Amino acid sequence: MNDMMIDDMTLSELQFDYLITGLKRCAVSSEGCRRLEGARFLTDPGEIEYQREMISELLVSFSADDRRVSRFPNISTVLARLIRDGISLEGEEVWLFYDYISNSQRVKDHFSDEEIDIPRIRELLSGFPDLDEVTERIGEYLITPGIIREEHPRIQKKMQQVKRARGSRSSLVQQYLSAGSDSMQSDQATIRENRIVLPIKSKDKQRYPGFVHSASQTGSTLFVEPYDLIERNNEVSLAEQELLIEIEKIFRELSDLIREHHEGIGLLQEAVGEFDYHYAKARFSLEHRYTRPATSERKVVLPGVRHPILQEKAIPITLTIDAGTRSIVMSGPNAGGKTVTLKTVGFIALMNQMGMFIPSEEGSELPVFSSIHTDIGDEQSIELDLSTFSGHLKRIGSILQRVDERSLVIFDELGSGTDPVEGAALAQAVIEYSHQRSGLTLITSHHASLKQFAYAQPGVMNASMEFSESEKSPTYRVILGEPGDSHAIETAVRMDFPPAIIERAREIVGKEVIEISAMMRSLKERDEQLRQREKQMNEREQRLKGEIRDSDLYRLKLRQDEMIQKRSDATSLQKYIKESRSLLETTIRELREEELTKERVERAREHIRELEQTSDRVNDTIRREEGASPKEEEGPKGFGPGERITVRSSGISGKILRAGRKREWQVELDNGMRLTLAEKAMKREVKKETPAAQVSWHTKVSYSLDKSGSSSSSIDVRGMTLAEAVDEIMRMIDAAIIHDLRELSIVHGKGEGILQRGIHDALSRMSNVKEFHFALPEDGGYGKTYVILL
Repeated sequence: MNDMMIDDMTLSELQFDYLITGLKRCAVSSEGCRRLEGARFLTDPGEIEYQREMISELLVSFSADDRRVSRFPNISTVLARLIRDGISLEGEEVWLFYDYISNSQRVKDHFSDEEIDIPRIRELLSGFPDLDEVTERIGEYLITPGIIREEHPRIQKKMQQVKRARGSRSSLVQQYLSAGSDSMQSDQATIRENRIVLPIKSKDKQRYPGFVHSASQTGSTLFVEPYDLIERNNEVSLAEQELLIEIEKIFRELSDLIREHHEGIGLLQEAVGEFDYHYAKARFSLEHRYTRPATSERKVVLPGVRHPILQEKAIPITLTIDAGTRSIVMSGPNAGGKTVTLKTVGFIALMNQMGMFIPSEEGSELPVFSSIHTDIGDEQSIELDLSTFSGHLKRIGSILQRVDERSLVIFDELGSGTDPVEGAALAQAVIEYSHQRSGLTLITSHHASLKQFAYAQPGVMNASMEFSESEKSPTYRVILGEPGDSHAIETAVRMDFPPAIIERAREIVGKEVIEISAMMRSLKERDEQLRQREKQMNEREQRLKGEIRDSDLYRLKLRQDEMIQKRSDATSLQKYIKESRSLLETTIRELREEELTKERVERAREHIRELEQTSDRVNDTIRREEGASPKEEEGPKGFGPGERITVRSSGISGKILRAGRKREWQVELDNGMRLTLAEKAMKREVKKETPAAQVSWHTKVSYSLDKSGSSSSSIDVRGMTLAEAVDEIMRMIDAAIIHDLRELSIVHGKGEGILQRGIHDALSRMSNVKEFHFALPEDGGYGKTYVILL
């Protein structure tokens, strides 16, 4: 997609240069500043999202460690001269490149912490070209801007020559000063034209043949360079000249090296500019506490938004425009905030499509506009001999020719500056045209006919800036769905107009207009009462829902307690049956050893059958109360040894041992009992997941009690497998519901995060879990999770 269409007039009317100026203050390179000056307004939602992600990642890195980046020196001009003119750089200019490239490497190192999740930033920084050869060579010769390393072999040799020449010269000068102290005006030599000379008294000139450089103002002192000192000065000059030639040679070599790598340096400048573009936006967002907006299809949600220019002085406004509203007519008192509100929406839309965060509370949403057009303020053209009204019409006409179905159009005081009747008619025609062709049209107006039009036209909404009747002043709060009065007379009262003028103005306005205004105020008050009533009803509904939920949970707890008790009774009965069967088998063995009669054996078996029938009745009762049917359709036949089955009458599971008589099987139940069952009395075992809200015979409920008899509200699953941990957590939640607990905690440790992620995934699928979150850092942080139950 192409970039958003925006003209200079719109940017000027919205004062968007303020934002660019603020962003440039947060930039750390001239390349970043140029990138901000030429910022693009995007229309691709994916690219906008990418830009926001870059800011988010930088903010994450800022919170982990204040990763402030040092400022990059400006190398563009020097690099251009180096390439264009083939010049040799001075030491300070060479150092600029060392500083620039080194700083780029420090930036890469700055954001290299693998523990911080910033993949996009690292991908961008990976595009910084490797220019270590340049910095290593420059660092080999220079220690600071323009200062050569004296210990370098090429420099060290020349420096030693200079030191020897200077030492020899100093020795000769000292000899002159010591031997001829009576001829010297001072015990210190002096310098003339970068050469050491002797301050000799004029009367002793003949004693020191040589070159006279100058004399003192009184003529009593001559500054003489004796012939042998001339030679020593020449030796020093020659050594110094050779040192300078070597330094110039080094700088020329370094200049050639930089010139050879100019393409890589150019690529680095582009990458630095791109990084700095995002870095400046992130720093600006951090300083002003901006938040990340979401992209919507057409809806506008701006909770507590502030105009960036006004900053903290701005009164936050909240504006929500649903997807079905395509035009808004905003009215209300002068100086009530209408124009600021419209400018804020336009400004924020531009920020959003720069991929920026915005000065709003969390939860903001904005659509992506193809273009933004504004007509705000006075526009008068002297050159074209246009009046203010004509200037507005020219601007509006140009805008309407360029809008499309994704455009944002903002008109301030539409239809003003001319005859009220004709102005209102023209304004309504403009709204109708823009409403049909643009994505969203926002206007301010005082025309009553436009307010009526907004009431009657689908997709057009009235809005007003609230006015406090008690304070006789605007509150700067946006009220959607209601038109506003201009309150011009009330404003005049606040401005201390003479009472006679106020009374006369009210007479001129007329009784009918006053009655309409009073009626509208009455409707507003009625609407406010209805909103308050609706709010109270909603609160009452939520309170009743909570009471019903608590009542249902209490009944469920009682039912679960009852089921647990019945299961306990059934378990005791099964144990009794098992003990009785064991006793029967013992009796049969004794009978075999003595006299075995059919009657005695049958009586023993009858006793066991009676116990089993009693157990079946208890199990059927429990199943019916839990919602299960004691009888189910017959399943497929064809059982075999080792197969798992379930007794139809009792629901008890077991395993087939071997075949019995026709269509009968020897079965060992899970409770230890062995018996012969007909095929129609059993079915294959089917494992089912029981819904969380239903307690069945197969539901396993277990929980631990502490000394006080209450369910444990904390569990430590460190060292367990994920399956074991989830099982233990489910048991704890079941017990918590039974004992009416709502807050639980799970200690899972940090480790590699596998156990923690698995537990969070399981919790997210549990219907009786309302929410869960990590503990505070001092209470365990990422190693502990709190769970809130419904």
